[in-house]
Amino acid sequence: MPVRFLRKVRANAHRREHAVDCRFVLSAKFFLLFSSSYVKVYFKYMFCMGSDYLKISAKSRYALAALIYMGQNCSVNDTVTVLSLSENLGISKIYLEQVFSLLRRGGIVTSIKGAHGGYRFAKPTADITVFDIFSSIETSMFEKTESTVAKTTENIEQVMFDAVFNPLDKMLRQTLSAITLESIVNKTKKSDYMYYL
Repeated sequence: MPVRFLRKVRANAHRREHAVDCRFVLSAKFFLLFSSSYVKVYFKYMFCMGSDYLKISAKSRYALAALIYMGQNCSVNDTVTVLSLSENLGISKIYLEQVFSLLRRGGIVTSIKGAHGGYRFAKPTADITVFDIFSSIETSMFEKTESTVAKTTENIEQVMFDAVFNPLDKMLRQTLSAITLESIVNKTKKSDYMYYL
């Protein structure tokens, strides 16, 4: 059987397998959907459509979950190991090590070496925002939108930025900057979010 045909068969099989998990892949700036009670923020990244909503990347979700867990169980000066987080959250240790390397680089956590080493918050949770967390993980999320038709129709390009992209950029930053890690941790302590064994 020709090698070229085998490659084509494998490629088609991969696409079918991928389609089961991700029916739609969107690489776009981001969208803000408003209602009277909430704001849904869709980010510039490679997202997979599961059922009805676009999903934030795994690294950002794991980072947020791990930091919330730390906020629940650790004070500012307490340390926690990646192994402990992995066991309690059911997240791959190798994956969490990559996530915390990015969080350390972003100034969210600091690493402590030694027998009682691990990671701890670099500052109080009241001073850590979701914007800080996501911008540490998704380094390309907040890059300036690339030009679209600037060389051919500059007026359309300018209107797109003035009417759409710039306002969305501003709203995204304001929305994420207004949500602190402390406020999220406090919400998990409310009865509506408690679970019982």
